[in-house]
Amino acid sequence: MLLPGKEEKRKILVITANSESFNENYDELVKPGWKVADEIIILGLQDVDGFGNEVESGTTVEVEVAAANILKKVRETMSASDIPIKAVVSECTELPGYTNMLRAELGVPVFDAITAAGMLYNAIKPRDSYSLVRPVLLLVLASHAVS
Repeated sequence: MLLPGKEEKRKILVITANSESFNENYDELVKPGWKVADEIIILGLQDVDGFGNEVESGTTVEVEVAAANILKKVRETMSASDIPIKAVVSECTELPGYTNMLRAELGVPVFDAITAAGMLYNAIKPRDSYSLVRPVLLLVLASHAVS
């Protein structure tokens, strides 16, 4: 489904602030008609130090502590999966601040609300052209300037 590769099976990790709340609303969040239940792993971050209690109570998140602990929990989950996880989806609006860190550290695509908004914007924004001539020309010129 995502990222062609040699693997016949792949998983997508969905991270959320609270997996218990997510699972209570699962059929609204993951429509049965999508038929993706066997392709996703839900990871709740409600027990993550510096993040879980703070999000639940609406208090300030300890960003550095939260980042390290979110990364640790995501890595543990990815390592424990017997099927390769090829992408991460941040379901919670509290998580976009950690997206770039996760991308850099995990080496897989990480999608969040900002990514979704950007894709929507780019899908409806009119373009003057789709020409690849200018970008290719700039790359050629740049490569000659270096040598």
